[in-house]
Amino acid sequence: MISHITIDQRDIAYDSRAQQAALSVTVHHRDGATEPSLLVMDPGQVELYAIQLDQAIAQRNDLPEVGDEVEDHGHRTVVTDIHGLSLRGAHLVATAED
Repeated sequence: MISHITIDQRDIAYDSRAQQAALSVTVHHRDGATEPSLLVMDPGQVELYAIQLDQAIAQRNDLPEVGDEVEDHGHRTVVTDIHGLSLRGAHLVATAED
């Protein structure tokens, strides 16, 4: 059974005749075994994923960093830790400014 798939740090390949892009990935199984594979995408999928990845990068860049001051329900706080980083955001741990 597959537990997850990771993208390999290699360049993406594009086959203009087939109009497909191929991204090298590693398939991870629950028993610890791994195997190489390819994620094959048509042009529409490539464009969609490019947009989604750009959005994820922008969201990550907008996250406050430890030490930043943030507004929280009308109170200024300083971020002391960031937990649970995901594409949708992060859980912030902050302390109130006196």
